[in-house]
Formats: sequence, C-alpha cells, structure tokens
Amino acid sequence: RQQSHTSNILNLLPKNDTHSLSKKPISLPTSMAHYYNLFTVFLLWVLLMFSWCEASRSSLNGFDHSYGRFKSDSLIKRRDDITRLKSFVRASLRSTTVSVSDFGAKGDGKTDDTQAFMNAWKKACSSNGAVNLLFPQG
Repeated sequence: RQQSHTSNILNLLPKNDTHSLSKKPISLPTSMAHYYNLFTVFLLWVLLMFSWCEASRSSLNGFDHSYGRFKSDSLIKRRDDITRLKSFVRASLRSTTVSVSDFGAKGDGKTDDTQAFMNAWKKACSSNGAVNLLFPQG
C-alpha cells in the first residue's frame, strides 16, 4: 500500500523530473569546506577590526582619546548650547514690568521725558529676567 502511495506522488511530477528525488544533496569536499570556514572567520575578523578602528576614532565627551587632547569644536558647541539654555531660562522666568511713568514721564507731548526714559531703561537693563517696558499713553 505504501508503494502505491509513492508511485502516486511520482505520477504528479513531470516525467523528466522523476529522477530528482533519488539525487543526494551536493556536498563540498572536505578541503573546500575547510577553506570556506577559514574564509568566514577571516571576514568576521576584518569586520571586527573595521568596527574597532571606527570606535577608536570617535571621541567621548569632547576628548579625543587617540591623541589625548580636547577637540575645540566640541567645546565651542557645548558653550553655545549652555548660552542658549541660559537665555531660555532667563526668558522663561517671570517678567518684570518697568513703567516709564514711575520715573516721571508725562507723555503729554509738552514735557521732556528723556531723563525718565533713560532711568527706566537703566532699571530694565539691570533686571535678571524678561522685562516689559511700559510707556505712558500719549
């Protein structure tokens, strides 16, 4: 019964392909397999050396380990980042309002308010955070 099942499968295959079931898988000669393994190990070694060279060229925290010195570009970028952060913090602090009227400005078009503006400007510039300069109506 099993033989008839096998022959039924063989009948489903194209006639010129019936002999392919009897073929064994191709195997490399022992010496060829040995060279294949050596080649694989060699490629892995090359990849490892390449990645090691790339890693040794990169710097960590702005310090160039391959030459033992700081990279100035990295330090400049960090200084710029810190300056921007300080500006952001300063701007995000609660703002102060300086009114020019508090320094004697009238804003009537007749009185000279120059000194009041100068004093208000000086006060605004001495503040740590953001400043709103309030002008009198007129």
